[in-house]
Amino acid sequence: MKKKNNLDQTQELFIKKRHKGKKLIIVLLILVLAFLVWVFYPEKVDEEVEATKSYNSAIEIYNEMVGEYNEVAEKAYLENLDNFVIQADKLPLEDTDYDSVLDSVSEGNNLKKIEEDTKTVLMMKDVLADNIEVVKNLINPSGNWVKDKLSFL
Repeated sequence: MKKKNNLDQTQELFIKKRHKGKKLIIVLLILVLAFLVWVFYPEKVDEEVEATKSYNSAIEIYNEMVGEYNEVAEKAYLENLDNFVIQADKLPLEDTDYDSVLDSVSEGNNLKKIEEDTKTVLMMKDVLADNIEVVKNLINPSGNWVKDKLSFL
């Protein structure tokens, strides 16, 4: 019986040592992976943080234009005009803190998409600015504007 107990104890020690070795390897792999993410990933997210700040600047410019457009649009009767928004909506700003941008990137957003979205917002701002000028001329047309429009008839 003692031989059997000694054999069982030897097997248990061997199994425990194997498990400790596996656990140690897993912990080391996790630490190496965490280190690599810590070293390489933040630099990429820093670029996205800066791009998000630029995006927010474009949003702020657009939102200012929205306020001006809505003031002018209230004075005009735009319901019967094609391609004119009766009332424009402001766009929300995005969080620019590191964790928020990291979450956004981990959900599939990237630098290229943020830059394209910034360009889109700036184009939307330009369209809104053009619409403001047209609506202002509809409300209070200048003589030259009326002549130009009548020349097409």
